[in-house]
Amino acid sequence: MRARRRTTIALVLGLAATIASVVAAPAAPASVASFRNFAHPSDRSKAGEPTLGINRETNTVLYQSYTNTYAVTDFNARTGAATWKTSNAILTSVTSLDPIIETDFETGRSFVSQLTGACSLMAYTDNDGKSWQEVPDGCGAGSVFDHQTVGTGAFVKGGTLRPATSYPRAVYYCSQALVVTNCATSVDGGLTFLPAVNAWTSAGSGCTTIHGHVSTAPDGTVYLPPRSCRGGTGVAVSENNGLSWTIRQVPGSVAPQASNNAKDPSIAAGADGTAYLSWGQKVETEDAFNTVPHVAVTRDKGLTWTKPVALGGEFNIKNTKFISTVAGDGDRAAIAFLGTSTSGPDQLPTFDGIWRLYVAFTYDRGATWRTALATPESPVQVGRICDNSSACSGSRNLLDFMDVTADAQGRVLVAFADGCLEEACDSDSRFAAATISRQSTGRGLYKAFDTVVK
Repeated sequence: MRARRRTTIALVLGLAATIASVVAAPAAPASVASFRNFAHPSDRSKAGEPTLGINRETNTVLYQSYTNTYAVTDFNARTGAATWKTSNAILTSVTSLDPIIETDFETGRSFVSQLTGACSLMAYTDNDGKSWQEVPDGCGAGSVFDHQTVGTGAFVKGGTLRPATSYPRAVYYCSQALVVTNCATSVDGGLTFLPAVNAWTSAGSGCTTIHGHVSTAPDGTVYLPPRSCRGGTGVAVSENNGLSWTIRQVPGSVAPQASNNAKDPSIAAGADGTAYLSWGQKVETEDAFNTVPHVAVTRDKGLTWTKPVALGGEFNIKNTKFISTVAGDGDRAAIAFLGTSTSGPDQLPTFDGIWRLYVAFTYDRGATWRTALATPESPVQVGRICDNSSACSGSRNLLDFMDVTADAQGRVLVAFADGCLEEACDSDSRFAAATISRQSTGRGLYKAFDTVVK
């Protein structure tokens, strides 16, 4: 891990003259876990909205941002060093509208998707990026043009769809276009996709069509969460491998306000099907609206939910960005997010929040949550994290999301873009450095390995 130094920040943003002050990490209770951060040695500006996957047989992590795919190995928790090797898919496009990587835990196959408008270029690897197979058409007929996501999962037992080749798992491609969200399923390991099926429309559902990443439960149930739904949040559910979808609302949930957008919600299901949905929820205070990380849990595929609860209270989190969820055993899950204790509208150029990476853990099926600070040495960003591309004025370096996964021992890993690399990290620091935060102590997401991750 690169050396992180005590940092100074500007207390008055947008002014030529600033008052410097030393930034200390927020006071914290005894940590549920600790993390070590591993930065790419040279990629300092091209890692906005990264995704990652891990081959649980080889322990190789694949990190995707823009058109770069990195195979990351040899994590050394003592020195903070790791080996980053460029393993790019040979795709014909030289630009990327949205980069995605998805690794199937069961097979180790990883898919890279690069949005090119109405479809995407796609390739997959079965050997951690040493070689790639390009896909003739990386979407289904009728797929739409924005914010694609790729997922993998089991075929539903007794369902209509079956594997058409020796590859045993289904592959999903979902995207949106202002008034419709649709998804296409591959039954041949991602070589081709069936025609896209409408998951929902904005007029028919009352939900925004823009969405988080597609996710599957071990039994083949597929989840795709709209950014907001009927004033709150919810999830589209398919119980037949993407042939049809149903929106299921979370009672008591509140969507983020448009001017304080927490971006995509996130859902993940554990080994017994318990699913954890996280999102940024609008919370009114005496002087401002904030967007606070929240979670709700379902054990019946979204038919009923636990009461939404806030995360990050130990650190007085008032605003959040880029929430991302991973689950392990049915009663264990982790939710990563960027958070700040600064209140108010975080899209204003004068917003002076100090953003850090946090990971909240549950070991009792969501009855309680404890939050770990993953970046205590320095912030991830100072000032606003702008998510309105038409009005960002150079402050959109981190883009729209980040990603979280777990290795075979249940150790949590987060892919994020680090905006703070300078000795004096202030509102002018707008890097996007490729970084992985890897759990080094604390219980992971699989009870069987509690003695491994300490």
